[in-house]
Amino acid sequence: MHLTLVAALMLLLGCSVTPTPRLPLYLSEPGAGTDIALRQWEPPVQDRIHAALLVRWDSSFQEAAPPTSEDLFQSLVQRLRLHIETALPVKIVTVLEPDLLAPGGGSSHVIQIAQERTVPYLIVGILSSVEMDSPLSIPLSLESVYVVGTRTENYTLAELALLDGADGRVLLYAQGRGYMRLDRPDGEQQSNLYPVIQRSEGESPIYPEPARAEDALREVTGGKALGQALYLFSERWNRRAERSGG
Repeated sequence: MHLTLVAALMLLLGCSVTPTPRLPLYLSEPGAGTDIALRQWEPPVQDRIHAALLVRWDSSFQEAAPPTSEDLFQSLVQRLRLHIETALPVKIVTVLEPDLLAPGGGSSHVIQIAQERTVPYLIVGILSSVEMDSPLSIPLSLESVYVVGTRTENYTLAELALLDGADGRVLLYAQGRGYMRLDRPDGEQQSNLYPVIQRSEGESPIYPEPARAEDALREVTGGKALGQALYLFSERWNRRAERSGG
């Protein structure tokens, strides 16, 4: 993973680059701890469970990067819905509004949502991210003409949890992380090579529209983090199913 000098200095100073988990703030009562306790649960052997999906982008903490735009966020949510139904024996019967889940609501709030929407389970996803900017020299062409630019590094945390609508308890929980960087020239300078989003090694770069480059960075990194979280979520689901004889 590439780190700029700014990110390296933060690590040396003991600062966290990736956001700290946010989901406990939504599932705990005010003043309670931030640990997530999993309740014993065995996945059904054959039938698909019916669940509501609620995804929220948390940008309420001090160091938070802005969320992606509403249209790109909705695209993320719909892709997550499709991937959940493909990877797991789950039928998403409805997608809930993000604001239905508020910090400090605790299990009683989860129960209320489940009762009002008549669903036995909720799958909750929380996205949060931080960004760091640093100056960069950018070539405008292959003729070694350089201009001042900016590198934005985005670190996103995705959390997924399966909640029991009957008691509001957490049945499964997983985290995923994403990192990508955006390089772009400052001002009105234009280039066929920039802006560019550099992904993981071995993945092709993305060339977003200049006006939506930062928005695209957050959406792509959020998708990467959600993909990793869902992979781990599915692994834990399958291990529980194996133990229960499913």
